[in-house]
Amino acid sequence: MRYKTIFALTILLLTANCAKKDPITGKKIRIDPNAISKAEKARDEKGSILFGKKSEEGSSSLSLGKTNVLWKAALKSLENIPISESDYAGGIIITDWYGGGAKNGKTEDIKITIKFVSNELNASSVEVITHKRVCEQSACKTNKLSSQLSEKIKTNILDEVRNIKISEELKKSKK
Repeated sequence: MRYKTIFALTILLLTANCAKKDPITGKKIRIDPNAISKAEKARDEKGSILFGKKSEEGSSSLSLGKTNVLWKAALKSLENIPISESDYAGGIIITDWYGGGAKNGKTEDIKITIKFVSNELNASSVEVITHKRVCEQSACKTNKLSSQLSEKIKTNILDEVRNIKISEELKKSKK
């Protein structure tokens, strides 16, 4: 009986917390607890980092932004490293732990995270973060690496952007 009362009270409190008042109008606002539907609603209303804003005609289709070239260049730069997660609409690529195997009882792996922070086509639009994991037997330590490797990867991505842009211009000029 006690558990049923606690369960019922918990459900009541959880459902009551889904409604908040608008500070201006004083009306209750229903908050959707479903994260996926909230993300889809935000995408439809505001657009996304890589796809850009919702089209002006009011349709639900999103137009591609200029950073599509950055996305292609980042994937091209990481083509030999297994990718763990990627979200084109959210603007992030995360590689899996990647390393050269065991040496002297230690394994050293790196993980690369690439974030697209704006839809402009420049160096400040891409942020690269690298982590290193060193494992000895069953104990592992993970540390963020210095910006030197991150800068090399970022430079590689920007070089690849230049190559893609040059090849696109050459295709246009041949037509």
